[in-house]
Amino acid sequence: MTGCAPLLSVIVANRDNEPYIGECLDSVLGQTLKDLEIVIYDDASGDGSLAVIRDFARRHPRVVRVLSDPVHRGVAHARHQAMLAARGEYVTTLDGDDFYCNRAKLEKEIALARRFRQEENREVLAFSNVLLVRGDAAPVPWGKPETIVQGMIGARILARSCFIPRDFVFRREGYFQAGGYDPRFEIYEDWDLKIRLAMRCEFRYTGDVGSAYRLHGRGLSARPFVEHVPVLRAVFEKNLPLAAAGEHEEIRPAFEHWLAVQAARGH
Repeated sequence: MTGCAPLLSVIVANRDNEPYIGECLDSVLGQTLKDLEIVIYDDASGDGSLAVIRDFARRHPRVVRVLSDPVHRGVAHARHQAMLAARGEYVTTLDGDDFYCNRAKLEKEIALARRFRQEENREVLAFSNVLLVRGDAAPVPWGKPETIVQGMIGARILARSCFIPRDFVFRREGYFQAGGYDPRFEIYEDWDLKIRLAMRCEFRYTGDVGSAYRLHGRGLSARPFVEHVPVLRAVFEKNLPLAAAGEHEEIRPAFEHWLAVQAARGH
């Protein structure tokens, strides 16, 4: 990366991920796309992960930038502060316990997003499939061919009736135009933002896997599903008015069906 602003900022929110943060950052540094920066926000970690992060910044000072807060303020705050500090034209997010499993992931997504912008004058959010990693079990693709859809999929993301992209690449200005993360949500703050982004722009699929989502039974998302339901409903009701009025009759039953299925599975 040269002295000018990078093409892409990778936003990494971290809290108590000492066992995983090194693999996370190595996977970003190992990407074929080199015109990038990593903006890490440590949200009051109580383990040794901040020391690991600072060591990466010491060894890669031109690429790794560290922000930290001694007071725990939540992942929405952490990501938002990193977005404010980011210098890239494009941004993407990666949790501190996840990693890229495809070295060309960012290069492919940037190329896809830039092609739509240059050839069709359209802003798109470029995404890849995700591998689910659970302990020593073989990783499995999260998105199935029948669930991965692209285009204007805001209504389907709101209904949770398709694979919901994560770790996608998009223009940084789009984050602010969509209103950014809502700090009221301790969980599902990412779903809330994705709905608003998807109501504005198309999602486009690279056709490849990109990142690995680690299932380790820790963190807020590991709470019993019954504790998730009020937040899910709050995010849904907040964003339902963004959908066309004629779609509400299809979206609400689809969302309620998804809730029932998850409750029956216990997650």
